[in-house]
Amino acid sequence: MQTRKLGLSLRLYVLLSLLFLISSMVALYSVVTVQYFIQGLDTITRKNMIDVAKAVKLDENGRATLLDFQISDDWAKVPALVREHISEPPSQPYEFKKFIIQPSIFSKPVAAYFVTQAITADGKLCYISRHSTRKTFEKMAFTRKINPVSGALFTAIAVLLVFGTLLLLILRSVANPVEALRDWAKSLNPQRLVQDPPTFRYSELNTLAELIRSSLLSVQQSLEREQKFLRHASHELRTPIATISSNIELLNKIHPNPEANEKRIIDRIDRASATMRHLTETLLWLSREDGTQLPKQATRLDSLIQQCHQELQYLLQNKAVTVHIDTKEATLSLPAIPTKILLDNLIRNAFQHTHEGEVRIHQRGSRVRISNRETEPDKALNEDLGFGLGLDLSRKLAERFNWTYRNEHNTLGHEAEIEFR
Repeated sequence: MQTRKLGLSLRLYVLLSLLFLISSMVALYSVVTVQYFIQGLDTITRKNMIDVAKAVKLDENGRATLLDFQISDDWAKVPALVREHISEPPSQPYEFKKFIIQPSIFSKPVAAYFVTQAITADGKLCYISRHSTRKTFEKMAFTRKINPVSGALFTAIAVLLVFGTLLLLILRSVANPVEALRDWAKSLNPQRLVQDPPTFRYSELNTLAELIRSSLLSVQQSLEREQKFLRHASHELRTPIATISSNIELLNKIHPNPEANEKRIIDRIDRASATMRHLTETLLWLSREDGTQLPKQATRLDSLIQQCHQELQYLLQNKAVTVHIDTKEATLSLPAIPTKILLDNLIRNAFQHTHEGEVRIHQRGSRVRISNRETEPDKALNEDLGFGLGLDLSRKLAERFNWTYRNEHNTLGHEAEIEFR
């Protein structure tokens, strides 16, 4: 069973990034707007106080009143309610101080106290103060039913909702063709590769689809050429291999008692032809397109191992190699010919590339482990290249039938393990 790797969605990434960006901008502009709004109110209130100071004259008690503003020439004459909330008087002309009583930034002020220091029309230094209550705020022209901060918050939320909706629509218009391209690419097979790709709305995606199709078509054509060549070459090799084998048998009958040198040459030719026959059979099986549909049959795995061992004994002639076979009866439902080819490959490699040492074949149930160990490490290292083709064919056969295969190399030899599932 294949596990699906979890990856970051491009659409989700773009959506979250843009939402974060616009949220940050809206929040920043909302804060700045509220701050400027409050500063603007303070500036207007301060200017009105200064204008009031310039428009009135203090009476003999050093006081005056205009609209809601109280003017006095001494801090002690400022209304007590203002001095109660603003303890320190302005230290210099036109310095503005305020104290706002507000339960939260989202609610209207309950009360507000303002005071500043200015110069009257007759050139006297005075304090201008003002006390505003909730009723005062409700009567002011700039006051609305919604608190300015709440209004800014609601506006920000509305902007985010509108922007999010537009962003989703834009992403949908972009993502849908991309997902269609993905689904089309996943559904490609040799039959659909020869057809023109569908239209994916955007020219860039159409270009990408054509590039995918042409690339896969080129790979498919190359693979078909290789498989065709492999099948033809393997079939053509069968005839000379069979000719070599039959002539060796004929030679043995004609000349049953050759000299030692002749015997070695004949045996070498016989082993080479057997190896070539084995490789061509393996290559033919790998080139079959219906290899995974082969019928299964009850197979005695332990007996099959013994059979392979007996057939490949000639590879150990004149070698100081000890073979240890440890098997236990196991009958499995397997495709017989690929199973034998794979076992032949692994045992052949172990026998052929061990000059002096031991070969161990261990089987329990469906698991088979074959290892060879050289007495001299240098020989094992020199034979590493010789393992390449046989082990690569074994790996491809295991992948073809979804068998678990493992191969490890060390300084003394190889260890291969296969589980026929």
